[in-house]
Amino acid sequence: MDANNVNDNKKHIDQLFNSIAGRYDLINHVLTLGIDILWRKKAARQLKDILADKSVSRTAVLDVACGTGDMITAVEKAGNKYARNKRIDITGADISPTMAFICGKKHSAKYDIVVADVKTMPFKDSSFDAVTCAFGVRNFDDLNKGLYEMIRVMKSGGKLVITEFSYPENKLVRFFYNIYFTYFLPYIGGLLSGKISAYKYFCKSVKVFPKTEDFTSILQSLHLKDVKHKPLTFGIANIYTAYKP
Repeated sequence: MDANNVNDNKKHIDQLFNSIAGRYDLINHVLTLGIDILWRKKAARQLKDILADKSVSRTAVLDVACGTGDMITAVEKAGNKYARNKRIDITGADISPTMAFICGKKHSAKYDIVVADVKTMPFKDSSFDAVTCAFGVRNFDDLNKGLYEMIRVMKSGGKLVITEFSYPENKLVRFFYNIYFTYFLPYIGGLLSGKISAYKYFCKSVKVFPKTEDFTSILQSLHLKDVKHKPLTFGIANIYTAYKP
């Protein structure tokens, strides 16, 4: 992809997410029948070992593509459960100013929320004990650069937790998945948001995202260790985990 196409794609994604930010949470919950909330909880639980580490008095977590802050809420709850008396600092970063503003209204009293492109995040090397991203990596205009930057800001021994939609391997599940994604999701999302183009993009972005084994291989190629994936709800999404050496 050349520079002009990358810039055009980035602007397109920015505009789409800014346009639906106000009703983003509601629409996500409706379209997934609330299952996305459970998925984020399960993803946050993957941080248990990092949050419960008693050898340090503070744990710093970065949530990339934080949107309106649902994953931050899940991490906060996991911290309350596993970290007990330890300080948990959470930072949220999103490329959409509107999304970041809404997230800030929810969380800025406790945490830092910044507007940032994942490829050029304003954080020093090895700043965070863990980095999370829920349903955001498929929107990166340069997947490898985005992942590299997430790894750069993570400490050695830090944990990466990515939750993302995937294309089901089971043929029967895939059949109904295709029907829902092609004929229902774009139009329901469009009706609720007034932006059918945003949800047509959403469906396309899921279909073109690397398959589970391919994305796992990408993470391994970035020299992460103990790369694993956990299927969610018949394989329509996955939680990917890995550690930085």
